[in-house]
Amino acid sequence: MTNKDIYRSLGGLDPELIIKAAPTEKAVKKKNNVWLRFGAIAACFIVALSAVILIPTMHADEPDAVADSDSGDRYNDFSIISGEYGIVWPWEYKTVYEKYFSINVDGSEFVGRKRALPSSYVGEMLGTYKATGYDDTSDKTYFESFEAYTVKGVAPDRLIAVKMENHYYAFISKKYSPPEKLGGVLEAYSLPQYVELEGFSVNENGKAEAYRLLNDDEFVWNALNNAKNAEAADPIGWHENRGDYISFTVTAEALGVYKRAMYVTESGYVWTNAFDGEYLYFIGADVAGSIIRYAEENSVPAKSEPFNKTVAGKVVEITEGYILVDDSVLCKNPEDGITYKIMINDVRISRYVECGAINVGGTVIVVYEGDIDKKNGNKIFGAIDISEGIITSGDILIPE
Repeated sequence: MTNKDIYRSLGGLDPELIIKAAPTEKAVKKKNNVWLRFGAIAACFIVALSAVILIPTMHADEPDAVADSDSGDRYNDFSIISGEYGIVWPWEYKTVYEKYFSINVDGSEFVGRKRALPSSYVGEMLGTYKATGYDDTSDKTYFESFEAYTVKGVAPDRLIAVKMENHYYAFISKKYSPPEKLGGVLEAYSLPQYVELEGFSVNENGKAEAYRLLNDDEFVWNALNNAKNAEAADPIGWHENRGDYISFTVTAEALGVYKRAMYVTESGYVWTNAFDGEYLYFIGADVAGSIIRYAEENSVPAKSEPFNKTVAGKVVEITEGYILVDDSVLCKNPEDGITYKIMINDVRISRYVECGAINVGGTVIVVYEGDIDKKNGNKIFGAIDISEGIITSGDILIPE
């Protein structure tokens, strides 16, 4: 695989594009090289990785920097970042979609997007096919057969639904193959049906100058459909000279897409990383300009959203059913702290407890989906990840 192939397969996700996938005006502080230190770690296999997890800065004048919108100005001018580490989970601690990352359907390989699809989007059964999994800790390869289905309105050579443990998961074709015309993208993925264009950022001189919410996206999809004969262009190197643009956030349950991006540039291009790599089409400056003007004139100012919903703080209790996380350590006045009850109802959280990867007294960052049940003890039922956190003030680490 060449460097160009790797770049395309990753969707061109340099750090800036990862941030742009969830339009934001907040700064992100780069972390120091901090190694995770665990005590005895049961049977878990922990390795140092080069991957970096970035957490938005928690400034007092940016209450939306954390997902708990009621935080107001409680927080000090601190940042909390994830330690640089990785855990290679043994086979028994993995979710089914982490175990089986690839499936072969009639000679074509599809890879999991790690997102479940509502059954209402699932179409006809294609058949039963063999999926491949790999256990890093034992160096063993596993195979298991699963039923594969179409996704309604989506070309089955591009995206399918795979039934695993009574849930359907999106698997996308591993082959990088942008349609020759923009219309091919719109049709293959039923984009106007499945993607609601709402939040977008206005980007000038390489910076996000504003974040807005679109009133209605019908004009945008009609304009793109009228440009359906726009031809594909090579995205390699294009980003350095893309000029000013607006960036829509692209989320679609049916496609297994979460907060990817679609750019419309003043120079006449439309770009997205929502599929099997980067797709770039030249729609012309007139069409692109009409979309940009419409978006800016038919939208309202809004606060940017974090890429993930998060809460952070000190672990004060761990039981078989929940983890208590108190964010007083982040507050100007510790009495304003909130204690969150992280319910252990998902293997993605329970494995951290079982392996001793988090401990009482440690600082953690919890990623969750859904809402916080504030009427019943600030319960979080949708936690999907937890990691050790390090509090910083400027370039100084706050002692634990």
